[in-house]
Amino acid sequence: KRPLLSIRMAILALAVACEPRAAARGPRDVVSPVPTSLEAHYHRIGTVRLEQPDSALIVRVSGIDRNSAGLIALGDASEGNVKLFTESGRLLRILGRKGGGPGEFREPRYPRFADDTTLHIADTDGGRLTVITTSGRLVRTLQLGKLVYLSGFALDGHGGYLVGSEDPDGYVLFHLDSTGKQIG
Repeated sequence: KRPLLSIRMAILALAVACEPRAAARGPRDVVSPVPTSLEAHYHRIGTVRLEQPDSALIVRVSGIDRNSAGLIALGDASEGNVKLFTESGRLLRILGRKGGGPGEFREPRYPRFADDTTLHIADTDGGRLTVITTSGRLVRTLQLGKLVYLSGFALDGHGGYLVGSEDPDGYVLFHLDSTGKQIG
């Protein structure tokens, strides 16, 4: 039993010594973990209860964005659409539907408002990007070529896109222009 206790003590001492703050305290000081919570890192500015009629249930949230007018766009990957809500949470309309054609989605993710009336939506399963107005009018669809599985998506602020994707070398961040062409 004595060798096992010595090994445990040595491992414990090594773990404590390797901790970044170990040099700042004495050998007998006890470190208590500091509990963290979401509230410690984020400031809640409000709460909205989103309307969910039986005809438009929220199944799998795959991204959310809010424009300056207060509209909330919520991607629903399971339902293959983007639900648009008012600032108070009332369902305004459903954009797109499940499918592979224009204005349809296989797995819509990361809806992003470019302005108060235009949404850019990545379709991670289809390897494409759809631009649609908040009234539901299709603006354009861009094929993203070899970028099949998108792990992240953002507007670059200059009409282009930043897209995270898997690559033979691992995860890569691509910079695309407004036509979907890779520029970096």
